[in-house]
Amino acid sequence: MLVLPDDVSDPDLDRIQGLGFDARRNSDAEAREFEERRAAIEAAHAELEEVTERLTRVLRQRHPQLFDSDGNMREDEYARMMLARTGGRKYLSREDIIALEEGRPLPSDEQSPIDAP
Repeated sequence: MLVLPDDVSDPDLDRIQGLGFDARRNSDAEAREFEERRAAIEAAHAELEEVTERLTRVLRQRHPQLFDSDGNMREDEYARMMLARTGGRKYLSREDIIALEEGRPLPSDEQSPIDAP
């Protein structure tokens, strides 16, 4: 969003918006709201990055074979491992995911309701 001074004329504002910019005049309340949203988004991105880094470290420790010498994930190896752990299922129920997180095997002879013919 492009925040412009309050004294910007209507024609100037229209012209800027006509160029495709999300432009508005500045007001204390609007600016504060914009900054609060920006700060909340920034905090969410930081938290997501922190969680991603932590979980990647855990995954590297538990399954080093999933990563090449440059530290990139071997997607084909990951897909093979997940297919083996899920019994070939493409869709998992909530209960299936909880079982996997707890390290319990999934019953290989039962189909998830979504996988059922």
